[in-house]
Amino acid sequence: MDYNKLHQYSTGEDIVIALIDSGISEFQVEQINKNVEKSTDESIYDINGHGTMMCSILLGYNNEIVGIAPNAKINSYKVVGEDGTINGDNLANAIIEANNDNVDIINISLGNFHSNKKVKKAIDAATDDGIIVIASSGDYEAEDMLFPANQENVISVGAIDKNKNIWQNTNDYESCDILAPGVDILVINNNQKIFSSTGTSQATAIISGYVSLILSYAKKNECNIDYNYILEKIHKISNGKSTYLNELINIK
Repeated sequence: MDYNKLHQYSTGEDIVIALIDSGISEFQVEQINKNVEKSTDESIYDINGHGTMMCSILLGYNNEIVGIAPNAKINSYKVVGEDGTINGDNLANAIIEANNDNVDIINISLGNFHSNKKVKKAIDAATDDGIIVIASSGDYEAEDMLFPANQENVISVGAIDKNKNIWQNTNDYESCDILAPGVDILVINNNQKIFSSTGTSQATAIISGYVSLILSYAKKNECNIDYNYILEKIHKISNGKSTYLNELINIK
């Protein structure tokens, strides 16, 4: 993706990303804009470690990890507890609050094989208000994509490696809106350990960050763009008809 070239044009400034996950770690507090607890854990901070990793992909960490959107604002809504389970009501309420907070992007690096009416209603309301919702297809090598990535108004993300080979565990990779880098992605966990990780969650965070670069660049150039315009760009990249850099700077 060549972050260095992308960052010459945009670093995500003035764009708010809702990170709906397992929260962030205390050492990341100064990096984020808002921290909300909506899980059953006693702590507002990340015990699971997943959200911390996603935040590091988006914003980076010190000089050791380069974030794809280092100047974006992150609102963290903790919905996943220590055991990794997801409560549909908590997820729906987080989406509703993110909508009320006027975020630009909602990142959902999680999902379920079963749909949820409350979550769907919350996503529909958010997308009707112009929020871009991006979700991971799943890591189970299954024929079916996870919910909510399988919704028509959600950008679904699968994973590829540095050689553009599809990561074998990506759910329903043929139906994904984009297959993005998701193999051997540098992250930090809640124990402040830096390591390489793999999954459609990582690819989803990268695309959420990339979309924030597009939105920020469009805002600087006084261009009004919407979900369909973003989706068109995403498809061009995924189909090999364009590059991340070209689709960032070629905004009309």
